[in-house]
Amino acid sequence: MEDPFNATSSEWLETAWSNFERACRAIKSEDYTQVVFYAHQTVETAIKAYLTSKGYKVLHTHDLKVLVEEAIKLSLKIDIKVGILKNYLCTILQPDIQMPEDD
Repeated sequence: MEDPFNATSSEWLETAWSNFERACRAIKSEDYTQVVFYAHQTVETAIKAYLTSKGYKVLHTHDLKVLVEEAIKLSLKIDIKVGILKNYLCTILQPDIQMPEDD
């Protein structure tokens, strides 16, 4: 994907699938840091695929809570605890920062 913010929904979905496969490989190799990272990427890019399929301009954000809220406004039925994944991701990327619980 050259310019991700001009990508089609199918390109976003391909990226989501690729991230999912990476997460699965990380599970098999017990690399849980990569599991969390690619799980986040999978959810993020899958939601962006949904948003673009509805004609929505993709937000320049990695915040799953924001993306989920936008997708729900467009009638996506989703039940995900984004705070849990976000907190794990932040712990991995910035272990010295304590993240507050928000969901």
